[in-house]
Amino acid sequence: MRSDSNYRLYKEEVVAELQFIEKCKQLHLPLEQIKQKMRTNCLDKQKFIEQTEQITATMSVLQNELEEVYSWLDTVEQDEKAEMKRRIQSQSADLMKTLVLFSN
Repeated sequence: MRSDSNYRLYKEEVVAELQFIEKCKQLHLPLEQIKQKMRTNCLDKQKFIEQTEQITATMSVLQNELEEVYSWLDTVEQDEKAEMKRRIQSQSADLMKTLVLFSN
């Protein structure tokens, strides 16, 4: 659709989708993850609630497991500790990016 001045007009939902994609791109999310999130946005409300509850429960379990891992790290050699922390921090950064997107 075009305006009288021949500017292209977009529906609000299309603009919202484009803004969502831009946020994802700013977080350097892979295209497949962006597609998945867009499909998730199209799910009905009940499925979204169920998925959110599942994610929250998983996050709680992961938090407990990470606390155990960090307390265990005190018992391993310095080289191993550094490597394990590097792996965890890398995955943590990706998770944080996704959580920020989810919370906005």
